[in-house]
Amino acid sequence: MRWIICPDPTGFKDGEVKPWLGEYYEGSNTSYSCFEGYTLRGSPTRTCQPNGKWSGETAICDNGSDYCPNPGTPPGCHRNGERFGIDDKVTYQCDTGLFMFGSAERVCQENHEWTGTEPACYYKNTYDTPEEAVRGFAASIDALLRVEESDAPPNKKQLGRKIVLKKGGKLHIYIILDASESVGEEDFEKSKKCALNFMEKISSYEVEPKWGIVSFATKTKKIVDIVDETIDMGKAYSQLKDFDYTKHDLQYGTNIKGALDSVYKDMSFLKARNRKEFEEARNVILLITDGKSNMGGIPQLVVRKIRSLIGITHPGHDKEEFLDIYVFGVGKDIDEDEINLIASKKDREKHVFKLKDPEKLAETFEQMIIVDDSVGLCGLYREEDNMKVTQEKYPWRVSIESTHPDVTQITKCEGAIVSNRHVLTSAHCFVLNQNLTDVKVIINPTQGKKHIVHTTHQHN
Repeated sequence: MRWIICPDPTGFKDGEVKPWLGEYYEGSNTSYSCFEGYTLRGSPTRTCQPNGKWSGETAICDNGSDYCPNPGTPPGCHRNGERFGIDDKVTYQCDTGLFMFGSAERVCQENHEWTGTEPACYYKNTYDTPEEAVRGFAASIDALLRVEESDAPPNKKQLGRKIVLKKGGKLHIYIILDASESVGEEDFEKSKKCALNFMEKISSYEVEPKWGIVSFATKTKKIVDIVDETIDMGKAYSQLKDFDYTKHDLQYGTNIKGALDSVYKDMSFLKARNRKEFEEARNVILLITDGKSNMGGIPQLVVRKIRSLIGITHPGHDKEEFLDIYVFGVGKDIDEDEINLIASKKDREKHVFKLKDPEKLAETFEQMIIVDDSVGLCGLYREEDNMKVTQEKYPWRVSIESTHPDVTQITKCEGAIVSNRHVLTSAHCFVLNQNLTDVKVIINPTQGKKHIVHTTHQHN
């Protein structure tokens, strides 16, 4: 049996931590107090949790005399730098045997905030729980995509975002899925399902993104082409859902750089085609990988090219708001330093996650797609484990099945009953000049009764 140990919290400055122990095991409790003249921020008490992390937030003693607030010293960290004026830097280094997620260097800015994100040091056997990953990922996505009607400044729920996405704003989302041999077909399908869940989550916001989706092993395969202006949400969803893992047969490499290069090339094309639109667009990259790259070069070199393309010249630059790179590392053979260097670093947000196995990854994305949030996703078809319970809870939901002489596969969509004679759904569920006798509406799937469609009305 391996004892769970949490990082050493005794680097706490300008105050006292109790008890002072050689090691802190699962269940250990600590309390924090500040010296006279200092005020405590963060959690006054913390507990070592089963996954090797401390509960709560980093405890910090601050006397409020500097331009920027005291950035603190997280457990397991050593901090260099005691001056917190404009352009002053602090650097962090983890204790021996620990890895870092977050910023190793932070700079005090004119807005009284630090660049980057607070670092965290963990032991190798420390993973995020699905609940932690959901909280961190969903909070950042919500801050990024919460649409405002006016020019009002962001509220507290939008974390540190300075530039608010306006209604009708441009959003480009790139999904990168690891399909290398070490992943295998079964786990790739789980990652693909997570990406589909992510797409559903995005659809619950008032945004209409462009999608670019690739998978990679030795080579990169384009699943959804973001430069194709005819692809909407429904088509992108279907193309990802239908993608076959065997297209990567006999490819044993893990070429993360190659996949990021593909994204960079698409971004460059979009910028050349319409510079104004590109400069207004938010860019989100979601990378899901089971391990470290073993060919192709250094991935973070491409990240630098992407940042430069967008116009980010230094940490804390206003253009940082236009790029968010999220990385989910899954499994035991993860290069934590590599995925941390790829991921974005923004104040009070988390962009890098480490999950123990594909099952935990799947659990994370399933939790993120709460049914209450996604019942209104126009047109998207989602299979439910318990159709009877779903029907009882959401009786207005219907399934739509559509066939066409030129298409052998049945197209499945969802809709919502809006009157005793009308159902609202998405236009992508139908093809041009389709025979309506080939379209059936299923109001109660447990009974299997299918209703005929008499006419359709398209609304722009």
